[in-house]
Amino acid sequence: MKKKVGDFPQDVHLSNVVFNETRARTDFNFARNHAITLVNIHDQKKGGSKRRPSQELEALKRSALILTVTAWESFVEDTVTEQFTAKLNVATTPAEVKGVFNSVADEWLDPNRSLRRHGPDLVAWTGDGWKELILQAFLATLEAFHTPNTENTNKLFKKYLGIAIKQNWSWRGISSSMAQQQLDNLINLRGRVVHRGRTLHPLSKKLPDIKRAIVVRALNLVYNLVGATERALGIARKLIVLNHKGYRFFFWADEGNSREPLHIHDRKGGFVAKFWILPEVRVAESYDMSPAELRELSQVVKDNKKLIERFWNELFSE
Repeated sequence: MKKKVGDFPQDVHLSNVVFNETRARTDFNFARNHAITLVNIHDQKKGGSKRRPSQELEALKRSALILTVTAWESFVEDTVTEQFTAKLNVATTPAEVKGVFNSVADEWLDPNRSLRRHGPDLVAWTGDGWKELILQAFLATLEAFHTPNTENTNKLFKKYLGIAIKQNWSWRGISSSMAQQQLDNLINLRGRVVHRGRTLHPLSKKLPDIKRAIVVRALNLVYNLVGATERALGIARKLIVLNHKGYRFFFWADEGNSREPLHIHDRKGGFVAKFWILPEVRVAESYDMSPAELRELSQVVKDNKKLIERFWNELFSE
């Protein structure tokens, strides 16, 4: 669930609902809130004045912008790490991570891309050694990941998670191409802010002041990018409403824009279903579930229809 607090959409947790979110999302929210705190301090010190803010307040906006990009960069790294290492840990053969295996092996053997020629060390790829070599290559890639623009972020997701993530960056009023351009503009601005400090001498090159509105747009942009990324990976925050024999009935915390009519999702491992609630309970879609299972789960939804409606209204009412 998200609600707008001042100028910023933020995740909201309700005490009577179980939330399931990734560590990367939790840490992103914490880091982003630091940047929001700097904006709030800026506003308090400005005191509602319409006059141009003092130069002392410029440091708060510049710092907030840098922290905003840092929160996004950390989220990207943490998300790819969580998802890829989980996949690598359960893989029993290279075929299960074929794309990454081939890419890392090609680079490992290429003298132009590798620090040294590895030919004599091919034994390192035997047994479970291939996992360690892939993990080392992955960590080296993350170590060199310092510019989280569209191109670099998409390459990282494509190589290790097999998804062209940039194509999924869209939300209400913003197309994928618009989101990509906005991200690249933000990263370029962050670079100028980081590599060019404030100047005093009249002959020195001046960096324009960072407007508060730019920082607000940046904070909201990365928030939406995180939501779109998690939805594309199927790891968006879930709000668990019911449990029944191992089946979890839940809402996605961000049910999308524009939001569909009242419904609830159900999952148990690879078995998934979606139920419309109004005007009557019915199956919207399902995967790998038998008719008998769907009848049983439909009855569970019917029995808890009022509870589901109440939670939906609490979570998604504007």
